[in-house]
Amino acid sequence: VILVRQAVWLCLPKHLLSAPSCSLSLGNLEKQHKLYSPPPDNNEPLYFAEALPPTFLTRPESITTFVGKSAKFLCTVSGTPVIDVAWQKDGTTISPSDHYKISKVENKHMLEISLLTTSDRGVYTCKASNKFGADICQAEMVII
Repeated sequence: VILVRQAVWLCLPKHLLSAPSCSLSLGNLEKQHKLYSPPPDNNEPLYFAEALPPTFLTRPESITTFVGKSAKFLCTVSGTPVIDVAWQKDGTTISPSDHYKISKVENKHMLEISLLTTSDRGVYTCKASNKFGADICQAEMVII
């Protein structure tokens, strides 16, 4: 066993609604995915799913740009189960609009801001969360 990181492992039936599940917290174990066969009297295979809090693989970079241009903040997040990502400007949550476009492709998240004005300068925060934890990162936009 190689000591690398901590995780919570969940034991789930193949049909999630058919039986209760259990979990086991293992400290600092290398991530492994194994399929275990059930006893011979049961035909249902048993699967294990890893549960991890969000972690940023790439973080948004600070931007210096000009009035009237567009700008993008990008980040890549890992973790399981599904991660919710929210963007903020100076502590206020950003909602999608004509001015703010929020998109996601797999684990890559993007905030695109069009037709920049001086009021768009400030600190932008990306918050990633799931039921096992949260992580945040920030980048600044300077508009000339």
